[in-house]
Amino acid sequence: MADFARKHAQAICAPDRGQIDIQQTIERISGSNIFARPIVITNAEFRFIVAEQLRECAVEADIVLEPSRRDSGPAVAAAAALAAQRHPLAIALVLAADNVIRKPEEFIDACQQGASAASDGRIVIFGIPPSGPATSYGYIRPGQSLNGSATLAVDAFVEKPDAATAASYVAKAICGTVVISCFVPTSCFPRSNALNP
Repeated sequence: MADFARKHAQAICAPDRGQIDIQQTIERISGSNIFARPIVITNAEFRFIVAEQLRECAVEADIVLEPSRRDSGPAVAAAAALAAQRHPLAIALVLAADNVIRKPEEFIDACQQGASAASDGRIVIFGIPPSGPATSYGYIRPGQSLNGSATLAVDAFVEKPDAATAASYVAKAICGTVVISCFVPTSCFPRSNALNP
C-alpha cells in the first residue's frame, strides 16, 4: 500500500473561504514522500496570493480555480480529473487549508489507511470526536470495521443537524466530519455524472 500511495497519491488543497495562508497544509503534505505534486483549489480573487504562498514554500503545485466563491464542488471535480489524468489509479486526498492537525504522523498514517480503502473503490471521509455540539457541520455514525482495519464503514451521515440532534450525537460519541476525503477519481466520475448529467 505504501508503495502505491507513494507513487499515486494526489493532495488537493482547498483554502477555506477567506483563508489564504495554505503554507502549513502544503508543508504537511510535502514533508511526506507519499504525496505527489499538490493541486490547490482557490478562488480567482486569491490565485496570485496562493501562487506566492507556494513559491515561499518552494513547492510546485497546480492551481485550479473555483467557478465562484463557496462553490468548491466543481473545482474538486476538475482537480480530481487532473489527478486522474496524471495517473489513472491516482488516489485524491481533499483537505481544507484551515484544518488543525496536531499529530502529523497520525495524520499520515490515517491518509495511508484511507488510501487503502479508497483503492477498493470507496469514498473515504475523515471523522473526529466533536468537542461539543455544532450545527455547522455534518456527523458520521460509524459502522463496521473494513477488513479488520481501523477504517470503518459509514452507517449514516447527517449534514448540519439541529442543535438537539447535534447534542444527542455528541452524547452517543458519533464523529463529526472534517473537510478531508480520499477517493480514486475514476471511481467517482460515474457517480458524479449520474448526479449531474
